[in-house]
Amino acid sequence: MQSAPKPQNEQERLESLHELNILDATQDRSLDELTELASELCETPVSLVTLIDDQRQFFKSRKGLDVIETPREISFCAHAILEDDLMIVPDTHQDPRFFDNPLVTGPYQVRFYAGFPLSTEASRNLGTLCVVDMKPRKLTAFQIRALQILGHQAAQHLELLRYLKRLDARNRDLRAIMQNISQGIFTLNKEGLTQSEVSAQLPQIMGLPSVAARLKWDQVFERADLTPSQKNKIQETLNQVFQGEAPVEALQQLPDEIRVDQQRIVEVKWDPIQSEDRKLDKVLVALKDVTQSRQNLEQRMILSEKMATIGELVYDLSHELRNAQHAASFDCDQEKQRFGHLFAACSMSEAWKILEKKAFATQELFASNAQDLNTVMRDKNLPSGQKKFIMGLLSLGLTRQEAEGLNQKFAVLPADHQQTVQSLMGTFETFVYMWKSAQRTAEITQSVLDHARTHELKAPVAVTELVDSSLTLLRKKSRALGVTIDLKVQPESTVVVNKSEINQVLLNLIKNALEAFESSKVPVQDRVLSIRQSAAEGALLLTVEDNAGGISPDVLARIFERRFSTKGEKGNGLGLYMAQKLILRNAAVLNVTSRDGKTCFTLRFPTTETMPKAG
Repeated sequence: MQSAPKPQNEQERLESLHELNILDATQDRSLDELTELASELCETPVSLVTLIDDQRQFFKSRKGLDVIETPREISFCAHAILEDDLMIVPDTHQDPRFFDNPLVTGPYQVRFYAGFPLSTEASRNLGTLCVVDMKPRKLTAFQIRALQILGHQAAQHLELLRYLKRLDARNRDLRAIMQNISQGIFTLNKEGLTQSEVSAQLPQIMGLPSVAARLKWDQVFERADLTPSQKNKIQETLNQVFQGEAPVEALQQLPDEIRVDQQRIVEVKWDPIQSEDRKLDKVLVALKDVTQSRQNLEQRMILSEKMATIGELVYDLSHELRNAQHAASFDCDQEKQRFGHLFAACSMSEAWKILEKKAFATQELFASNAQDLNTVMRDKNLPSGQKKFIMGLLSLGLTRQEAEGLNQKFAVLPADHQQTVQSLMGTFETFVYMWKSAQRTAEITQSVLDHARTHELKAPVAVTELVDSSLTLLRKKSRALGVTIDLKVQPESTVVVNKSEINQVLLNLIKNALEAFESSKVPVQDRVLSIRQSAAEGALLLTVEDNAGGISPDVLARIFERRFSTKGEKGNGLGLYMAQKLILRNAAVLNVTSRDGKTCFTLRFPTTETMPKAG
């Protein structure tokens, strides 16, 4: 018998394995599904997900085997982790490494083995996904490819566990921070408050002696100047959202500011916390006393040293987000090719073409029509397998017509192919969710990075980059108001500016336009915010125009004055004043016009050379 030598990176490999903290833990349901699928596809009685520790191999997931570990010195998988790809032993009796191995000569009588190394961060092979048989055999090309794909999925699952554990550690730190944070924070569910999720500052902000466990929201807001109709509206909205009768976006219509004891101004944010099945679990309520900040807003804007410090902290945080996103990322194109091969092997090539087009389109994660899902779910004449297949297609963004068309081909597949396709659909849905989450994380991280650079110099910046980074932060608000964004900007155009300052200007202009729609009488379906680029002699023009109703001439004449606000008492009169200052610092011009119910802000930048196109 030949025991496998240890890898050159053994110490780092073991550290990576122990960080997961899953040795000796119960089996993992997600990995169990992969091992079950591996056995079915490879037609073997035994399949395992093994983790190779210092002296043993632990079976994190097992099918067809009644032990949970064996010594490393007799492990087949200890040999497999030395490989970069699938290791296949067609007949152990003919292999000098294993012919006299106790797993071969003993009660298990292993004659066939195929193991794929589970490679995680820094190419550290922690274990394998393997299939075992008690008779010699060979794998087909399809089975080999399937085992490789399932192995990659198992490795990605382990890497996701690592990412989640790191997040859990950060959450523990955040819970400690909540005891010192200046905001009042609590979570609200159908039963009341969770005491462990109440910040220490909440009673002081809300003027209460204390906040007991399971206190209702209206008791927390007891000292707030809410009218009976406002309280009823809050309670009605919360009930509807928790019961699924209203979307979570309805929370954005709740009061974002209240007064406590008729003196202090408290800012309120209502954010949904959803469970894995995308149902509302809790509402996170964050309260901040902004009385003093409102009084000293202009002074705080001038304190650049403090703002620079905040920018540095945000910059560091954005890099941490990038690192976390990188740890959970994967090669999308390669994975899509693998799924394409599997669907083709099950005679579902047409289904794959539609899935690939729809599932990776720019849209919300798994947006689907609730009415179509309910109709399919209640269809008693539809076999359960076909019902599950159609609902999976709908959840991935296909229309009901497309899903039913593909189901006609699915329904005539052999039973084993139907089972394989159903398993693939579940794995593919997880893959798309992870991909879209990674894309969104990268987008948010880039936006944070852009807004954290408060001291950067003037440099050529793509106009599309300026607009996109500003729109990213206000996308949620525009959707909540039903505003259509009409964007017409040339991707190759650039301007030489301080990127952070121009981002601040665009953010202010877009935010003002969206706020104008909040009190506008324009029907939701007709609301348009247009951002257009054009050219003038020696200049590049960028216009931000809304059709929210326009601005009266007397207001328009004072719109850039210091301390004059178009929002009345709600505004501070500094936004457009500061925007004009920042524009002048960048050798640009900001003008405004309003006619026919439309307000148009025009930024005029000196002409600059265009950036070369990629490729």
